[in-house]
Amino acid sequence: MSLVRFLHAADLHLDAPLGGRLSPQLARLRRQELKEALLRLTEEARRRRVHLLLLAGDLFEAPSASPATVQFLAEAFRRIPETQVFIAPGNHDPVQGHPYYRFFSWPENVFIFAEERWTCRDLPALGVTVWGLGFTGYEVREPWLQKLRVPADGRFHLVLVHAADTSAAPGRDCPYLPFTRTDLEATGAGYVALGHYHCPRLIRRPGGSILAAYPGSPEPLGFDEPGTHGAFYGCIAEGKLQTLEFVPLARRRYITRQVEITGLATLDQVAERLQALDDPATRSSCFYALTLVGEPDPDLIIDAEELRRRLAGKFAHLEVYDRSFPAYDLDLLSRERTARGLFIRCVRQRLAREKEEERRLLLQRALLLGLDALSRGEVRPR
Repeated sequence: MSLVRFLHAADLHLDAPLGGRLSPQLARLRRQELKEALLRLTEEARRRRVHLLLLAGDLFEAPSASPATVQFLAEAFRRIPETQVFIAPGNHDPVQGHPYYRFFSWPENVFIFAEERWTCRDLPALGVTVWGLGFTGYEVREPWLQKLRVPADGRFHLVLVHAADTSAAPGRDCPYLPFTRTDLEATGAGYVALGHYHCPRLIRRPGGSILAAYPGSPEPLGFDEPGTHGAFYGCIAEGKLQTLEFVPLARRRYITRQVEITGLATLDQVAERLQALDDPATRSSCFYALTLVGEPDPDLIIDAEELRRRLAGKFAHLEVYDRSFPAYDLDLLSRERTARGLFIRCVRQRLAREKEEERRLLLQRALLLGLDALSRGEVRPR
């Protein structure tokens, strides 16, 4: 075999609850979109005629996954009979505790690494050996990658595993199969197909060549997963990984952004500022978490729920957080020989000493509420 093609994906989290601030209807829609991402992945496998589909764990959410979803997976894999599908269960879909991996009737082209020990599947026609192990429980503290050494037999050795890179903090207690980059290099593998982290990242050898990768989740699952999501497409030739290409699959993005509202005096003006952020197609397909900053008119009251109501239909999903500070002239007010002036001076002294960002935000909010009370005799909701 002169050229071996593969797709590497992970962390689909089918049937994840997807709670947070998503409405029940939107959470249900997102769960359906996760399934659609899997169909796009298998269609990509069919279109590119890949030999191997590598799935590095957290394929579904074990506690909430339904038999119908597992049947859906099996049917999707059955539609690509020429592609051999390898699955290494992760900490969200461990082998024990449910029947899906060991007792479900999977298609013949599916192989599951259902043991918490290294096993391999040799593919002589491709000149490739696939190694893997699976989570049998929700935690694996054993650093299994330290124990793997592939033979120097002229074959290309792929390793498939759901594991956490602890290179930045070696030795820390990690329950998700910890490893360091030194561990990866020592395996002798040609490529390590990883899962666990939900944003794409590459791990390179000291010389710069790619040793391993996390593809991230094919569809983002929250605002801590920015950017483009998808899978990796790779080609193996002459015993080496020749190419590794990122293939976008996600239909949505989660976008976090700060929005400057200095000088704005009405909620309508704020709504117009938010609506002008991106083109309508982007806003209607992406989820936004927007933080308002700057110094608006002191009389402006930011009502996040009212903003969401006014912008209904303009964003696929919108969350608004107010970190703005009304344009009080603090320098002028602090010189007053009044309770208000004394209050401003005391809080500003505390702010000057405080280094923790969350505490600074609380102090700034306290300053704002205190100024409302001292200047107007009332505290307005902010």
